[in-house]
Amino acid sequence: MGLSILEKTKEESGFSMLITVFFLLGIMSVIIISLGALALSDMKQLRDMVASTKAYYMAEGALEDAIFRLKSTSYDDPSGDYILNFQEGSVSMSITTPPLDDDRRDIVATADSKGRVRKEEVTLSIQSTEKSFFYAIQAGNGHFYIDNNALVNGNIYSNGDIIGVNKNNSIVYGNAIAVGTIDTVTISDCTDPPDCLETTDDREAKADILDNCVIEGDAYYTDSISDCDVSGSTYHEDSPPESVPFPDIDIGFWKTEAADGGLLPTGGGDYTPSDGEKIGPNKIDGNLTIEGGNTVYIEGPIWVTGGIIIENNATLRLTSGYEDRSGIIIADGKVELRNGGKVQGSGDDDSYLLVVSTDFSLDDAAPAIDIRNNSESGIFYAPNGMVVVGNSASIREITGLGIHLNENCEITYETGLESVEFTTGPGGSWQVTKWHEVKPGD
Repeated sequence: MGLSILEKTKEESGFSMLITVFFLLGIMSVIIISLGALALSDMKQLRDMVASTKAYYMAEGALEDAIFRLKSTSYDDPSGDYILNFQEGSVSMSITTPPLDDDRRDIVATADSKGRVRKEEVTLSIQSTEKSFFYAIQAGNGHFYIDNNALVNGNIYSNGDIIGVNKNNSIVYGNAIAVGTIDTVTISDCTDPPDCLETTDDREAKADILDNCVIEGDAYYTDSISDCDVSGSTYHEDSPPESVPFPDIDIGFWKTEAADGGLLPTGGGDYTPSDGEKIGPNKIDGNLTIEGGNTVYIEGPIWVTGGIIIENNATLRLTSGYEDRSGIIIADGKVELRNGGKVQGSGDDDSYLLVVSTDFSLDDAAPAIDIRNNSESGIFYAPNGMVVVGNSASIREITGLGIHLNENCEITYETGLESVEFTTGPGGSWQVTKWHEVKPGD
């Protein structure tokens, strides 16, 4: 017998249900597979993102390491190509100096973490401040005094007077300009190099009053001229020379740069560095003493709230890292450079150490800056006080409210002083001028 209608209906219903179940299972399988694939894709993207982030921070860290090494005087210049290896990958470093620009470094870091590459570039430049010292001697209204057998190789400008002791032996091998009086001085041409600096320029003496002098060139006066031997022409002018401002040294800026390096010693007070010690940038909240025979090196600006004493045959000098640039040390009190003491630049002909005293003493017996016998030094600056130079001392340039050269001392101006570049130090002078990420391959 055949199946009844009811049995056929049940059989067809079960078959349809089975097909529906398989269809639903198929759809669910597709969904599960799609979700799995999507999850795997998301996991890969997440892994790539994590690797890319790691590469980014590896590049950042490598750049910071290179900048630290470039700024630090404890390391050699890291210029060149090298690789840094990390647990999560490696960084290829390239530090180059552009042609004809020694004051710049270009640093490129290319980091690779599990195939994800990030690339960053940094440009650093040396920051410096240029100042000009146009005169071997520049005095304020405290006047310039020059004793017997003292000489100046270079030009002089005084906002007060220029006064000698013996007109035949108080000698200036250069031009002399005074707002007030030039008295008992010889303004001379150099006839015996190398004891003096040879020049083709004609000599000039300019002042309100010229008195008891020898001028081997032209003479310019406003009020009067008397008892002066003039080899050139004599001119009367309607007004005396104008006062000339001192070089604009931003003392506040340099004090801040020094203080940013911290106190030396840490707790404050007087400080006496050991032989060969390197100091700076630092603030010394007391006195600084360089003991006799010792050499102390400066790596950055120094601010001394007290006085500075450089004892017999001691040397204070810039580190070689300054190269052709100059540094500065400032004292709120007096500066005393004892017999044979030296203040020196880095060793490069264009490098100088500028010594500043902001003390207000105009007393010859206790001046703002006291440079004793046989000392050899660079540039001294006392905008508020007197600078006294002892017998047989040899100095490059002096600027002071008042200046007194004792017997047999010599000031020899150098042409490089017309453009002196001061920096905050061999390392601190490197400043980041550009830092950005670039596309790998660029």
